[in-house]
Amino acid sequence: MKTLLLVLAGALAFAWAQGRASRPLEGTAWEVKTRAESLFSFSRRDTLIFKDGCLTSARWADRGFAPSGYDATREEDRSATWGAALHQDGRGTLRWQGTARGDRMEGTMQWTASDGRVRRYRFKGTRKDG
Repeated sequence: MKTLLLVLAGALAFAWAQGRASRPLEGTAWEVKTRAESLFSFSRRDTLIFKDGCLTSARWADRGFAPSGYDATREEDRSATWGAALHQDGRGTLRWQGTARGDRMEGTMQWTASDGRVRRYRFKGTRKDG
């Protein structure tokens, strides 16, 4: 009986570790500043939330962009690369790509508006406590 319990406990620990490895950003939130790739632009604050397999951008959620699934991969150097596309019928698509290293994150976001215009942004930020 003890052996069976030890095997089950080991299997559960392994499954939990695999789940964490397959979604390295799951359950985290990041305070970032986005800035348009243009000569004169101001940075805008945003909070990126990785929860239940979805990315939420607090700033863009206010504009109707619903949370969407994301892909994240743990790299050999322990960083995590990720990507997601958020869509809103009247406004277009936001394509996010980023890399998290420790408590820092940076990347790009491209907004393809529904009229075909493309705007490119860069973002940097830190992991939010709690």
